[in-house]
Amino acid sequence: MSALESKIDAMAAELAALRAEVAAMQRPTKRRIVPANEAWRELGYKNYAALWRKIGADRLYRPGYEVSDRRDPGAKSPVWYFDLEKCAARDEQIAATRN
Repeated sequence: MSALESKIDAMAAELAALRAEVAAMQRPTKRRIVPANEAWRELGYKNYAALWRKIGADRLYRPGYEVSDRRDPGAKSPVWYFDLEKCAARDEQIAATRN
């Protein structure tokens, strides 16, 4: 194999890798945002209350990041919705590295 052929093979492999990256970016995301009464099962908690205790600024799931409050205007109780993709990523982080 000549030097030119090996360069062509290397460039072809690099082009294939770039095409795979572009294809991955063009795929639709599977982002799912679900209410807490569905999320506790999806995230593997024993019950709704166990998930509820994980919400807070200094807790596992932070309002404004992994969870959002979608209560009606004037309502007193929060209605939490969970971004399952972000929650899964947060679960995988080592506790010492979480902010």
